[in-house]
Amino acid sequence: MTERCEWLGAVQPSLDRVTVQRVDRAALGVYGGCTEAGAHKNEDAALLWENAEEGWTFAAVLDAHGSAQSARAVLDLLAGEFDAISALLKQAAAPAFAALEAHLLKMLGGSSFQQVCADLSGETALLCVAQRDNFLWWFSVGDCALYLLHPDLMGLGQYALTQRHFFQWIGEVNTFAQACAAYSSGRFMLRPGQNDIVLLTDGVLEFGTRPFEDRRSWRRQSMRPSRRREGFATCWRLFSRARAGTASRLLAGGWRTRTQPCSPQPEVDLPGPKAVSHAAADIPVRHAPCPSLQRVRLGRARKNTRRPGGGHRWLDFRVGKCRRPPGPLALAAAGAERAGVHLDPAAAAAAWGAALRPAPGCPQLAHLYG
Repeated sequence: MTERCEWLGAVQPSLDRVTVQRVDRAALGVYGGCTEAGAHKNEDAALLWENAEEGWTFAAVLDAHGSAQSARAVLDLLAGEFDAISALLKQAAAPAFAALEAHLLKMLGGSSFQQVCADLSGETALLCVAQRDNFLWWFSVGDCALYLLHPDLMGLGQYALTQRHFFQWIGEVNTFAQACAAYSSGRFMLRPGQNDIVLLTDGVLEFGTRPFEDRRSWRRQSMRPSRRREGFATCWRLFSRARAGTASRLLAGGWRTRTQPCSPQPEVDLPGPKAVSHAAADIPVRHAPCPSLQRVRLGRARKNTRRPGGGHRWLDFRVGKCRRPPGPLALAAAGAERAGVHLDPAAAAAAWGAALRPAPGCPQLAHLYG
């Protein structure tokens, strides 16, 4: 059974208060602005549909200006296509997303809807997002934003999946009435573990001192423990910071999903705790055990050398905080130089390829050996 939530700001403006509506694991958070700061209407709209049994979620946020007419028209158009959209999302991810994008283009570019838009006052931005199994799809016109919060991605500096595009609208000024419609769409494979998916309007990024333009705020908000239900914890935190007398309208929808480890992982052979003999130059290179290497960050490793037992010079490396860790050839070359031995690069590459062995449990160290 599909659970549905459809919200129109012209009907429920949510002035001076934060409203959170739940749809199973998903949630919609709304703050209509502070009336003392000048807020007097809400022109935004949103919808959330979720079918946990069939494994899909569909959401949309609309940020209108000039009037709420354009948001109402697009919301009514999407709601009227509920049966068709839900039928498309019953398919596997690839055919479902291809068919859904084609259906949206047909809906928004149809002559009947074009006539509706010509009679409207004002325009709206639109962001549609669908999840099917472990895959995410989006369709965007305008400057709404989609964030995917996952520790693996945030650790590499990736938070947003979409780029905000200005001067794209649906309504009185309509991108689908042009010779070539301007919009963006994409797909993304979710990472294993916990993924927080958040759709939001530009008001969330621009209100007050613009706290959420700082990407570190997203990390703190998504990773912070919450006693509230997981499905709307992230949305609630967004709006709990908005009660500061801002007239901005804030709208965000989102959900939390946990995926199984089926995303592609690099196939990397990692050495174990024993010494690995370097055949090219006969220089033993010792690596610390994998558990101690799990703390390695994306930074350059410090190289320390010593002579255990008075024998060969050994090469060890520790955790550092610089820009990029050296690859295995760089480590071997450093050891060879200190030992006074010439190391042929081609022979060294062959030796490393033969010497490395799998070390399960440390896939996050792939960058040390590439």
